[in-house]
Amino acid sequence: MKLSTGRGSLIVLSVVTILVLVIVSNFATKIPVFVAGEVVLEEDQEMRAKGMRTLFVTLFDAERPVPMPYGAAKFLLADDPKPGKFFKFSVTVNNLQIMNPNRPQPQKLRVKVRLDADGMGGPDQPADLVGELASVALGSENLTLTLKGR
Repeated sequence: MKLSTGRGSLIVLSVVTILVLVIVSNFATKIPVFVAGEVVLEEDQEMRAKGMRTLFVTLFDAERPVPMPYGAAKFLLADDPKPGKFFKFSVTVNNLQIMNPNRPQPQKLRVKVRLDADGMGGPDQPADLVGELASVALGSENLTLTLKGR
């Protein structure tokens, strides 16, 4: 058997490669997103946010209010937050620490972001900056949460 190495063979090989990549990408598994969006820092909060580099995104069951959150994701910021949209987040199974795996996954969420002064989890502290949305559908993206002082 003789293989052709002409220009036509290269074009056919290129087209076949592109088709395979398109087919594989259509069947690739997408990681489910609990929520995703951006965090906004108001201009008047810039000095309070100086030095804060830990951001928590905490999810609560909006339909069954219990004190313990469903889960939380911790993000470490490379720089001090600047006013405006300063951080994009995506909470997935890869970064969400679920507090009680026996609880059912909520369909409606209360989403809270906290720029944390001491970098530790737990209850909000007076120096933390917090933003919250009350009733968000599971899988929502393009959320905007604005941080405010407590």
